[in-house]
Amino acid sequence: MHPAIRSAGFLTVGIVLALAIAACGGSSPTPAPVPPLPAPNPFAAVAGIVDPDNHGWPREVDGLNGRITIAAKPLRIVTLSVGHDEMTYALVPAERVVAVGSATKNPSYSNVAHLARDLPTISREPEVILAQNPDIMVTSPFVKAEIVESLSNAGLTVVQTSLENDPQARINNILFLGYIYGEEARAVELAAEVQARYDALQAVVASKPDAARPRVLSATRYSDKLYTAGAGSTEGGVIDGAGGVNVAALAGLERNPIIS
Repeated sequence: MHPAIRSAGFLTVGIVLALAIAACGGSSPTPAPVPPLPAPNPFAAVAGIVDPDNHGWPREVDGLNGRITIAAKPLRIVTLSVGHDEMTYALVPAERVVAVGSATKNPSYSNVAHLARDLPTISREPEVILAQNPDIMVTSPFVKAEIVESLSNAGLTVVQTSLENDPQARINNILFLGYIYGEEARAVELAAEVQARYDALQAVVASKPDAARPRVLSATRYSDKLYTAGAGSTEGGVIDGAGGVNVAALAGLERNPIIS
């Protein structure tokens, strides 16, 4: 799948249902300061959080673009991927998302198209992004370094995150983004919900013999090209998690290569 779309790997099993909560509470006020977190601190094991005991401002995180200081709670958020947008809507009141990419408005790719349809549409042009006056932008690894650098030089706080598709990494993605947004309590709640749903799914999958596992090939058309999903891809993670056999991975393919 095209990099702009496949970055939806941050979307975890169960998060779609959680979006209903975000949609209903979209106009709710920003939550009060973070209540005491469960022990042990769930943020302590999340790569990228410099001081997991710091729940005030400023706070620091390590992204692919280096160590980033977040001066205050971000109230005007943009991202450059569908997956980040989907997680963001599940973590913050909807009014804090001020613009989205065109893919996020397309229901063929996005589970939050109905929430984002009236927002301004941004591209990867720095001028277009800066015109929305965001406090922060979260990006995937697929955004070019020169775009990240240009926006950072213009004074925008930019966090470029990594992209992993194993189950624990997806939980950590939720916690990391929640920490960036100052929504730690909501992130812990969402992560627990997603983990519970994933565990329930695995209990069902474990009851099926290997011989009963379906062989699955994922194919996605984007523009004029056809992509499949090999090992380490978003779709491959979904196939594995649901108990299928990813035939592209068996063939030695990785990520999302073009097949036609």
